Amino acid sequence: MTPLLAFGCLLIIGLAVDAAGQAHAEQALRQSGAYCGRQAIADASTWARSAAAVVVEATQTCLTAAGLSGQVIAHGDQLLIELDSQTPTRLLNLIGINTLPCQATVQLSLTSGGGR
Repeated sequence: MTPLLAFGCLLIIGLAVDAAGQAHAEQALRQSGAYCGRQAIADASTWARSAAAVVVEATQTCLTAAGLSGQVIAHGDQLLIELDSQTPTRLLNLIGINTLPCQATVQLSLTSGGGR
């Protein structure tokens, strides 16, 4: 019974530690996406509908340079950045779970660069 209890405790601790790591990775994705989007918006000298394509391309280039994968979409006056990543586990790899998926979404205003 003791080995089973120890395994259960290890599993619970592993879930807590790796869930915290996943949350941290998702926050880092959001921050990186927001940075790239804001940088692209700031670099656009004048706002016009045709500039949206330039902002999308610049944001995608920034994300690629940062080693991130995702999708960048301009819709109306909004820039939507959806990012996907994998974060390595620290303790769950002991039971064969080596990575956890991370997804983050950033929405920015093309006119002001502000976002959520």
